[in-house]
Amino acid sequence: MAAKALPPELVSLIHHVELNKYGWWDKGIQRLALAALWLSSKPLGLDGLADEIHSNFGVRPPQQRLRDQVEALIASDTLIAMPHDELKISESALREFETELDENMELEKKVRVQFTDVLARCCPLLPAEETWKAFHEQLLLPTIREMGVRTYDLISGAGAPLDRADTFNAFLGRYPLDARQQLRLAVITFLDPKNVAVRSYVLRHLNAFLFLEASNLRKSTIEALLQSNDQPPTFLIFVDTNFLFSILALHENPANEAAQALMDLIGQLSAQLTVKLYLLPPTVDETKRVIRQNQEFLCNLELTPNLVDVAVESGLSGMTLKFLQESKKAGRTVRAEDYFGPYLTNLVAIIRARGLELYNENVDAVKISQPVIDDIMEQLQREKARFGERAKTYEALEHDMVLWHFVKSKRPTPVESPLQARYWIATVDYHFLGFDQFKRRNAEGEIPVCFHPAALIQMLQLWLPRTPQFEEAAMGSLRLPFLLGDFDPQAERVTIRILQALARFEGIEDLSQETIRYTLLNQALRQKLAVEGRIEQQVQLVREALFEEEKKIRAELEERRVEAESLRTQAEKKEQAITQLREQFQDSQTKLNEERQVRQRLEERVKALEQVALDARRGDEARGQRLRFILLHGVVPLALITLLALLSGLLVRRLTGCQPWLAATTVSVLLLVPALWLTDRSGLRNQVIREWSTFIAFHRFKRKLLGVLLATLIGVLANGLWDRIKPFFSRR
Repeated sequence: MAAKALPPELVSLIHHVELNKYGWWDKGIQRLALAALWLSSKPLGLDGLADEIHSNFGVRPPQQRLRDQVEALIASDTLIAMPHDELKISESALREFETELDENMELEKKVRVQFTDVLARCCPLLPAEETWKAFHEQLLLPTIREMGVRTYDLISGAGAPLDRADTFNAFLGRYPLDARQQLRLAVITFLDPKNVAVRSYVLRHLNAFLFLEASNLRKSTIEALLQSNDQPPTFLIFVDTNFLFSILALHENPANEAAQALMDLIGQLSAQLTVKLYLLPPTVDETKRVIRQNQEFLCNLELTPNLVDVAVESGLSGMTLKFLQESKKAGRTVRAEDYFGPYLTNLVAIIRARGLELYNENVDAVKISQPVIDDIMEQLQREKARFGERAKTYEALEHDMVLWHFVKSKRPTPVESPLQARYWIATVDYHFLGFDQFKRRNAEGEIPVCFHPAALIQMLQLWLPRTPQFEEAAMGSLRLPFLLGDFDPQAERVTIRILQALARFEGIEDLSQETIRYTLLNQALRQKLAVEGRIEQQVQLVREALFEEEKKIRAELEERRVEAESLRTQAEKKEQAITQLREQFQDSQTKLNEERQVRQRLEERVKALEQVALDARRGDEARGQRLRFILLHGVVPLALITLLALLSGLLVRRLTGCQPWLAATTVSVLLLVPALWLTDRSGLRNQVIREWSTFIAFHRFKRKLLGVLLATLIGVLANGLWDRIKPFFSRR
């Protein structure tokens, strides 16, 4: 199965990634620096050198990166540092450089002669000079741009033939039909891999093309990469206090150039990317606090112009030096209140005018979170132990820790690509950069949170296309042979490495172009984020200081661990003794509980017996009360009623001669009715009698009994009355 063809933007991206992996653009910057100094023919400072490179080649390397490569050239004796920080090419390097230029010119003449000879044999009717120019500009250079490192296979005879290239067919199409076959034969004959001069000539142009690919991507490549994304890449950069001072030009700091370069670059990329600079409210507060401190320090300082000159030359730095320089420019004493006042009263408006915006979000919850507090205290201890009087204050560390944790929390987890990170911190504070690396010491491959502006510039420059002027200078009709260096073994190794990378990505059938694009962009951006030499040295010092302090802390922790182990052993012994005592106590407690249960059972039994006795006593008392109730309200009343009935009967018979039973019955009934009522009332007043079943039955049938008595009384009275009136009815 044939390998899938990658689109041109991915091929170009592979070139860019692999070339920068081997430092190819650094080598290109060195070539450009030598060429600019050679064209200038006079010593130049670093700024002048940057301007000369931009003027001649249309490319402006980042200032810090140019400085690093210049230092590398000085270390190799290629450049000489002159007084006043000016640079010149050393005499030996100048001779080598000019010899190389002469070799390029001689090689081109030789190759042109060979082309003319081949053309004369194959196409004698075509004009040699015009055809050579057309071959070079319309076939050779476009073919190198189209094929890239595959030109190496073409010229070495290991790859596809030239006539399969689109540029070759387009080149032949510009000529009449009867001349195309002869011209095709002439070109193929000329590009003979066995021809050392031609092979060297082509490979030197391939070398120049590799420098182009290592510098910046083509505009068409960047546009294709951007169109493949649903939305443009987004970079939300939070600015640290010191970096803000550089943007505002409020202090004299080497990072001011990088800050301004980053701002300029963001302006150039505004149409392609979403890049925004933000400040948190604590950063605004921290900025005002530092400005206010400097204002109070300088408020009573009144210097004459002569004293200002002395002060400027005395080695002062930072905000104080900037203030004195402004006083010197003004030619008079500038009041600190007038200089710093606008920044204290209108800071937000000023930063907005510089292209920054306030990220107005409350971070109080972050400030009081335990991880932030722990980092503040640990960092404060390390700062004091390592830097002494130069250690940061609690307030400054609080700002840094809150900013770091806030931005870190905004990122997704995990972050595999810089495109996923979105949130960044720009700082020129090496302590802060060292802290960020220290926090990532156990997380290999994690995208950093804090970056020096130089690293951010490198990352964002991936989206800045190379200029047509640079392409023209390197490979166009007005090319200068400064990048046409010899195709040395290093260039050959890099070329083969790129060919292998192309083959690898073209041979992976289970990866889509979107996945390959994402992978390559991730690699490219990670390369760009590599911190440059001098910055890395500064950060390394801080990071090593943090590691040393961490070693001390770990040693102390080890001592504490040993002490804790000893205390733990003692605690275990005491715990065993306590366990034994606890077991004895539990045994005693068990016995005590058993005794309590026995005592409780005895108490319950006693209570039961007491209750039985109480019930018996209450029963006896109830029976006594009932007996007395029967005697008082039963026996005695009945006896008295019976006696009174008998007496009344006898009395009636003696007095009237009537039947005694009638009187006795009447008296008995009349006395029994109130007697029953009184008995019932007395029984209801006594709880014992009231609850007695016999009384309850009596109380329930009391009315019926009274009814019976009344009926009896009426019957008796009726009988008596009848006995009285019966004789009257008998006489009638």
